[in-house]
Amino acid sequence: MSFKAKLYIEGQERNLLNSVLVYSQIADYNGRPTQLPVSEPLQLAFESTKDDELFYNYMFHPDRMFKGYIRFFKRDGFQKDFDIEFANAHIINLYEHFSSTGDDPMYMHIIISYGISRVRGTIHEKKWNPSNPFVNEDVEDTTPLGEPEIVGYHIEDLDGNIIEKEEIEVGEEIILVVESSNAAGEIFELDLDDSKLDYEYNGVKLEEDKLEVQIDGDTVNIPLKAILQED
Repeated sequence: MSFKAKLYIEGQERNLLNSVLVYSQIADYNGRPTQLPVSEPLQLAFESTKDDELFYNYMFHPDRMFKGYIRFFKRDGFQKDFDIEFANAHIINLYEHFSSTGDDPMYMHIIISYGISRVRGTIHEKKWNPSNPFVNEDVEDTTPLGEPEIVGYHIEDLDGNIIEKEEIEVGEEIILVVESSNAAGEIFELDLDDSKLDYEYNGVKLEEDKLEVQIDGDTVNIPLKAILQED
């Protein structure tokens, strides 16, 4: 089950608020498909930023195509679940929404029409698609070469024993061990997502169990202290 998703296009990265991907088939009255599956345009929503010119450029230049992917993450927030890849794509609809009431952020909604996609190892190509960028790639490995990513993490006590979150006690000092690939110099936001305890890093309480960490090697050890959770 995925709990987080990010959009990657031309070096830009966005945290998705929601996404919709639909495939369908026309069937006869008995429910038997009468044509090949078709895909509807991909619908995405994410928080607006000051660096969103890229999306407007593609919206107003229909002759330009791009490729990208959406990565879904597991519960820990940085282990990959699966990707939705797309190429030879166009932005065919864009709107930004702002409301002065409520707590929702200003967000951008885009609709992407693509010539080809790859989801969970299955490639779907439309008749108008001009090329297949996936044809010479290893279907099982969809991570671009050299892409920085968090591979996983675990928690250890001060003796180096791996422990589960449920075993951590108030006041206990622990080590968060983060494993990464090609990520030296990158900064990641880690979400411990603990419903029972809060944590301190260098004597400062983490807000919403989230911690920004700069990666300086394939393995990073982060000392934390478990504290009583505030109401």
